Amino acid sequence: MRTSLLTALFLTVSSASAQDLLPAYVTDTFGDTIWFCDDLDDDGTYNGAGEVTAFYDDSVGPFALTNNAGLIRDEFGAIYVSDTSQDSIFRFIDLDGDGNAHGVGEAAVWFDGTSGNPSGVELTSGRGLWRDADGVLWVATANSGGGGNDAIVRLEDVNGDGDANDAGESLAEALGGPGHAIFRYCNVTVEAEVEGLVEAAVSEFGQIDIMFNCAGIVGAVGPMSTMPANEWKLTIDIMVHGVFSGRKHASRHMKEAGTGSIISMSSTAGVMGGLGPHAYTAAKHAVVGMTRNLAAEVGGFGVRVNCIAPAGMATPMVADVMTGDHSKLDETIAALAEASPLKGRAGLAQDVANAALWLGSDESGYTSGMTLTVDAGYTTGSREEPPAFAEYQPMIREAGRSGID
Repeated sequence: MRTSLLTALFLTVSSASAQDLLPAYVTDTFGDTIWFCDDLDDDGTYNGAGEVTAFYDDSVGPFALTNNAGLIRDEFGAIYVSDTSQDSIFRFIDLDGDGNAHGVGEAAVWFDGTSGNPSGVELTSGRGLWRDADGVLWVATANSGGGGNDAIVRLEDVNGDGDANDAGESLAEALGGPGHAIFRYCNVTVEAEVEGLVEAAVSEFGQIDIMFNCAGIVGAVGPMSTMPANEWKLTIDIMVHGVFSGRKHASRHMKEAGTGSIISMSSTAGVMGGLGPHAYTAAKHAVVGMTRNLAAEVGGFGVRVNCIAPAGMATPMVADVMTGDHSKLDETIAALAEASPLKGRAGLAQDVANAALWLGSDESGYTSGMTLTVDAGYTTGSREEPPAFAEYQPMIREAGRSGID
């Protein structure tokens, strides 16, 4: 057995005197293995028989450790290992008590730091690890001039799904982390969670200036005569009751502060018929109606309320509807551009973001109760083909007559 013990973390698993050699987990970059070392014969070394065993051997387990570097153990016995070649962090835990992490569910990718990760954060050679008392994992990256970043990255499993790969969990860190941005998981169909989200913002930053209600799905589809009631209800819960809860708890704080901007997502399906499924259309019309009514209520307190009504934009949700694959954004952009009222121009997520930025800023300070369409003029009649009577002809008069004379 050959080991290259380049990085080690020694961990106490029982009481010991100063002379005892404590058990340790060690990363092995040569053998791509994690070793568990235990001085069973109390001779002050790990050289005895059976004192070094493979806690995780990548030739047995499901993941290759192409260059494992940093290692840390949490209070639950889970081992976190950074891999500088794969730019990922793996989590290993011995659930069945057999002394290794080779069993089903005992090894997992805790953070995929490659470009395919939905968080958008790349580790670029993650090395040292440290885990604080709040369960936040801090990773030192050292790319040694290889084109990446030398930085400290903060990773946290906020939504409790067993990894830190969700977009919000790393986006908050990319925006500056605590003091600048925080991420909170929230199910908008549960009012208490929405309230907790608002209260977290107020607690962290002192007040809430802008609330953007933008959770949404396509929802229930098909003829109304056969639509399952539970699918209808969940669609309405997300896109009507969720918006209601966000507006309710944000407006309470904004009225006290005497300022604020509440923005919500509607749709062109909220101002026209025939553009979306029944439940979706009902929900988006409701957002428009609530926008006008709440604007009338809170305007006297200095609070503005508006909504955005986009057409079909190049987003993963629209890509899934159009192509059957949410990742085919390029194909979706091409199809939307071909059918756009603005020649060759598809609607992009950035267009909606720009609308929201304007509605949240002081530049829209005298705008309230409005539904801002982001649709290349579709709801006002613009289409990819020319409108009726676009070509000149002598004026049409009564009884088949034409022209001035």
